[in-house]
Amino acid sequence: MSRVRNLAILWCICAFPFVFGCGNDDSGSTVQDGDRDADEMAEIEESQPIQGDTDLEEEAAEQEEEVPPPVLEPIAFLSTVEPTLDETFDLDPDGRSCQIHVAAKFDGVGVWIVYNRPDEQNKFDVYATRIACDGQVLVAPFKVNTTDANETEPDLDLDGDRLVFVWQSDNGEQPNNLSIHYRMYSLDGTPQMDEDRVMRPVRNDGEEAINAWMAKVVALPEGRFAIVGAWADPDTISEDNPGKWQVFSQVIDSEGEPLGSVVKPHFDPSTSQVFPDAGTDVFGNLYVAWENDDDQVQYNVIPYGAATPESETPYDTRQENGAAGVDIAAYRAENAPVYLVFTTLGADEGDVMLIDASRKNGGTTNVRLASTAESEHGPVIAVSPDRGAAVYYATQENQGHYLSYVGFRKSGSELETTMDAVHDTSASLPPYQPTITHIKDEIYFMAWSVGNNPDFYIKGAFYDLGSQR
Repeated sequence: MSRVRNLAILWCICAFPFVFGCGNDDSGSTVQDGDRDADEMAEIEESQPIQGDTDLEEEAAEQEEEVPPPVLEPIAFLSTVEPTLDETFDLDPDGRSCQIHVAAKFDGVGVWIVYNRPDEQNKFDVYATRIACDGQVLVAPFKVNTTDANETEPDLDLDGDRLVFVWQSDNGEQPNNLSIHYRMYSLDGTPQMDEDRVMRPVRNDGEEAINAWMAKVVALPEGRFAIVGAWADPDTISEDNPGKWQVFSQVIDSEGEPLGSVVKPHFDPSTSQVFPDAGTDVFGNLYVAWENDDDQVQYNVIPYGAATPESETPYDTRQENGAAGVDIAAYRAENAPVYLVFTTLGADEGDVMLIDASRKNGGTTNVRLASTAESEHGPVIAVSPDRGAAVYYATQENQGHYLSYVGFRKSGSELETTMDAVHDTSASLPPYQPTITHIKDEIYFMAWSVGNNPDFYIKGAFYDLGSQR
């Protein structure tokens, strides 16, 4: 989530032991075990296993057999409809205007899109729709939230037959006005929860009712999902400290129930952590990134099923000039890189930077995806088996924000772009972060807001980056 995106909302709304006997206590026996000579015993051991040895060996072998870890299966292209390329689709033309904060995911057949649009009281609701690869509507736009507050900044992810939407809610009631909500659906649009649910981080065996916002959701193996956000961490509150925002992760199961306690990627009561994003590798190891008070992007890894992060010290992006906004993506395959993108600040303000986060601090390479005389911001990435793409806004002085995108790949240990960046200057766009999701090969679906304030509408298109090299 970029800094620009979060602030721009104001524009519209303000082994166990075994015991068994080998001897014989019958004093009438003419031969004791100890009377047998060594050769005879060796022959017996080779030709006549003592009863129980075979079963025990087989059981031990079964216990030693490695159980494969749970994994995330890649999203296969199952659509009978080929993507219609380079045509812009209206995603909710009949809905109220001021449609912003869009996110999208491909489920193998259709693309799910979630976004905000206002209600009659000009408070934002969360809406979702699903389209086919030719732009035809598979599930008409519908309202996701049942809570009636100001519901903003939605996100989504999916796996198997489950789809989860998350967002932040502001009820305007102090002191805890901010909360994260979620609701689970099947891929055909059938709700699996009668109403949305407040996500309360589990701490000390109890749920915390405390401010939380900036919600993200990521699929995990075994039907689980991780909800990531920033909360007013109770462990930072003291007489001398009113509290700091800290990034957290809370896992839910396939029915939406919390699993285990909240995990903090890095607890640091000296600074606030905001604008988190998260992604997983194929084994469900959760990569969480955030921005701190010093405008530095840091990240850490929470191993799948772990109660603590991988490192006591977070990894950082090693940028001298600081950074803003983060987005993370990884393809669901073994040894696939985990990519992290952000916008640089300082002397190089406005450059879009990509790193291989899976290499952590061990010689991570990076590449500037965009570095021109213009300023770029709001980058979001999606990945294929061997490549990826970023969509962002390029700003020309006094001329507005333009949709831009570029392809990239990892070549050996280096990252590189695969094409010249495309800048679509046909329309100036509002600065609400766009979205991107991989379809197949080098085809991606992108969506964004377009229009003049406050008449914004969500639009989207399929692009083949392979044809643009």
